[in-house]
Amino acid sequence: MRTDPDQQAFADWLLKLGNGELLNSDNLSSETVEIPEQCVVTGDLIDEVFGKTIKLDQPERFKDTAILCPKNKDTLMLNDEVLRRLEGEAKTYFSVDEIKVTQSGDDVNYPIEFLNSLTPSGLPPHKLTLKVGAIVMLLRNLNTKKGLCNGTHLIITRMLEHMLEAKIVTGKRAGETVLIPRIGLDMMDDSEMPFDMHRRQFPIRLAYAITINKSQGQTLEVVGILLSEPVFSHGQLYVAFSRGKGFNKVKVKILTSERQGKLLPDAEKYFTQNIVYHEILDTEPMETDLTDDLAYIDCDRIDDMVDVMQHFENQEEPSIPTWEDYDFEGLEDDVEDAAYDEPSISLQLGLSWQHLAQGMKPVWTDCTFINTHSGPIES
Repeated sequence: MRTDPDQQAFADWLLKLGNGELLNSDNLSSETVEIPEQCVVTGDLIDEVFGKTIKLDQPERFKDTAILCPKNKDTLMLNDEVLRRLEGEAKTYFSVDEIKVTQSGDDVNYPIEFLNSLTPSGLPPHKLTLKVGAIVMLLRNLNTKKGLCNGTHLIITRMLEHMLEAKIVTGKRAGETVLIPRIGLDMMDDSEMPFDMHRRQFPIRLAYAITINKSQGQTLEVVGILLSEPVFSHGQLYVAFSRGKGFNKVKVKILTSERQGKLLPDAEKYFTQNIVYHEILDTEPMETDLTDDLAYIDCDRIDDMVDVMQHFENQEEPSIPTWEDYDFEGLEDDVEDAAYDEPSISLQLGLSWQHLAQGMKPVWTDCTFINTHSGPIES
């Protein structure tokens, strides 16, 4: 099968971007890269990606479309704006927030009004506004066997007082209708907040805009990238661009500052920062057999996860395993002296695919774990 010339050029450019080999000829810093002209959006990014109006009869048209941002705060603003362009009546659900008191005075220092104003990473907003036809993303594993996993995308089909009806649009269960209840959610363990907050709300967020880190593992038909400021971690710009399939499928809006945007007054060129730690790329990955870590992992959990893997044996045309195919909720609680984030676990388990292709039952000792962890992931 021949490769489209545009796709090949995009792939070559991506490889250089990921390796930190893109150079500029404008006497700018080595970290500064020029964004391809055909990707740059000078007008409204939402207009370019979603249009001025989203009709009720076309919600699934945008199930593989998203705007990616380095930081959570930008996704909240974009999601609200896209929702306003969706036809139909909006309904707002308010959360019930409370602080977990760990020392005297916490309940006074952090009043309810302050808690309501927060939307920490991994939690739904206090004021959750939805419409029928809105595309949302699950923030917790509700029922992995029924496809309700962290990261699953759904379309709202009915809004009740204490329940949401939605249709799954990603994964093996796409097309199925499910009910989403309100549940209690706690802040992520890596939260920088000086307190623990408990929020009772529907475990979803609008999914028209998501963080770059949350997009890892997805392939999108149309990708928007909003860079209100440069990326802040290794490989983040590469991850954002690599969600698309070609230059014409990626739309980038750059807000000009001292470090990015139109850095040359006499040229119609747009630049941004690309963070690549070459010492990471130059280091061979450290491989360790999973049996080295068995002392740290609860054996019952291993049995549970192996059971989940077995369903691949019965698929006529199985696909490579992804994070959504496994029930790993709480795995991090059973592992000591190791940090396995979601994308790396998904990648590591993909190594056992050769056993499935040969019709062999996969076992955990077949998996080789590669240390690909590069820091905490922002939801």
